[in-house]
Order: sequence, then C-alpha cells, then structure tokens
Amino acid sequence: ERCGMCDNCLSEKQEKIDITVPAQKFLSCVFRTGQRFGAAHIIDVLRGSRNQKVQQFSHDRLTTYGIGKEFSKKQWSHLSRQLVRQGLLEKEPAYGGLKLTQRAGEVFAGRAKVFGTIQEEPLAPARAETPANYDAALFELLREKRKALADAANVPPYVIFSDKSLIDMASFFPQSAARFSDMHGVGQVKLERYGAGFLEIIRNYCREHNLSEVPASRSTAPARTSRKTPLQKLRHQVVGEAFRGGASLEDLMAEYGTKRSTLISYLYQYYQEGQRLPAERLLPASQLPPAQREKVLQIFERLGTQKLRPVFDALNGEVAYEELHILRLYYLNRKKIK
Repeated sequence: ERCGMCDNCLSEKQEKIDITVPAQKFLSCVFRTGQRFGAAHIIDVLRGSRNQKVQQFSHDRLTTYGIGKEFSKKQWSHLSRQLVRQGLLEKEPAYGGLKLTQRAGEVFAGRAKVFGTIQEEPLAPARAETPANYDAALFELLREKRKALADAANVPPYVIFSDKSLIDMASFFPQSAARFSDMHGVGQVKLERYGAGFLEIIRNYCREHNLSEVPASRSTAPARTSRKTPLQKLRHQVVGEAFRGGASLEDLMAEYGTKRSTLISYLYQYYQEGQRLPAERLLPASQLPPAQREKVLQIFERLGTQKLRPVFDALNGEVAYEELHILRLYYLNRKKIK
C-alpha cells in the first residue's frame, strides 16, 4: 500500500527515513545476546517471545527483551537485512550468526545515523490493549524519572521503559510490585532494577490526588470500543478523528500496531480532505531542537509545502524526511488556525 507521504509515492518508491532508533535496538540486542545468534532469534528477543530458545539462554532477562513490539517479525527481518547491506552487521557464513562491525560503534555512540525503510503493514488493531485515558500529569513525572535514569546510564530512554509501559503505569496506578510487573514491558530484571523508584512516584501521586489502583478487570475497553473502525470509513479518517478526539500518536501506534510515519501519512490525508488537526499536539512529535524546527518552518514559508525534496536540499540533508513530514503537518495546521 502507498504511504501517501513521500514526494515519490506516485512512482511507487518508498522514501528513506531515519531508522536510527530501531537500528540501535537491533544492534544492542545483537551485542547483549553475545553476537552469536541469527536474525530470527534477535527478533524473538526484541518482540518479547517466550519460546524455549529465548528462555533457555535467559534472554528474557536482558534489557532489550520486549523493546521492539512496535514492529512485526517481517518488518524487523527487513530492517536486519538493511543493516547487513549497510555494513553495520556481518553474517557468519556457517550458521548465520550476526556480529557487529566497527561502523556499528558509530551508531551506538550517536555519531552516525541510519537511513532506510520500514515495510508497511496493514493497519489492524494490535492484540495488546493500551489504555486511551491515562493520567497525563503522572505520565510526565514517570517520563522525567525515565530520562534521569537513562542519562545516568548513558542509554536511550526506551532501554529503561517504552512509552507504552509508562502509559500503562499512568492508567492502572499499580501500588505493589506484583501489580507493577503486570505493566507492559516489565520483566523480572526491570522490576528489580527500576520498580521501587517508579512505584514511589506512582504511590505519592495517588496519595496527593486521592487515586487508587485500577484492577485489571477495569480496563479501557469502552474507550477502545468507541474507536473501532466503521466499515464505511477509511483508515486515515478513523486515525484523524481519533487524534482530534485526544488520542496521542503513541496511543494509536500501540492500538493499531503501526509505526509513527504511517500515522503521520494518515493525518496528512485527513488534512488534505479539509479537516483541521490540533497543531499544538503535533509539535511534540518532532525530535528536533527548537532552533532547528524554526529553521525548517522558515524554509516552508519560503519554498512552500507541496514538495519536500527542495526543503530537504535547502537543509543540506541534515533533517530526515520523517521530521519534515511532521513539521509540514504542524506548519499547515498552524497556518490554518491563523
């Protein structure tokens, strides 16, 4: 299916995007499993499989276990082949085990980015249920804690906990270690390593705001039901209406099991049909520093938004296309309000 975002879409060519973060996840998992396993096993670890081989080698206790559930096996396999082609991984001829190359160190250190493609997947509801109505204030406190731990350990925040894990915590308010371990992405290792610190924040917040733990039976099924896709609606319309209704990109990524760039493409289609999106909620999706964001917006003002290639070239290729898609959507909706 066409992505609907890139300027080359009509020619059936998929534009390369910044895939540094998923590449780091994959490379990190290769390293932590000992650089002796093939792609299939690495993918099982990233996706949180409980198969015999993962448990036999205790790879369900690694920090990279379960951090890659946002992509399917097929998508991870496609990404792993790109990492081999780009010289970041070497495949052992006899058994297919993957090893890091010297170039991979540059990616780990943040001195090099990785560009490639993520295969499109049909937009279907994910099996895991992600609450739509979480406490935003608590989520921010938990995110601050995650950032502090990540900075201290010199690792990316997702290695501590994913956004989906924090959303679960800010939805169900776990008060005990046992309940905390029910949250998405919380295994025994992370429970022992981080549980006490996060539980303290949650308990204090609940005391201050007179909140109590939400039992597992009181999930957010009603909120999900309200967002079921009617057959008569196109997917970009469903995503657009959900985003306008308060769902974040992280909510929608978890609910539909798709990646952020795909959701941005649906929001752009939604905008092109004359619908307005809340610009103030689009801007946080950008990971660029404020000064660089402003520079991109100024170039949009000068060159227009119909094609992104001139903007990409004007920025000397320093800003990934995915960022340009996000900021174009923000720019257009900001102007629409004025």
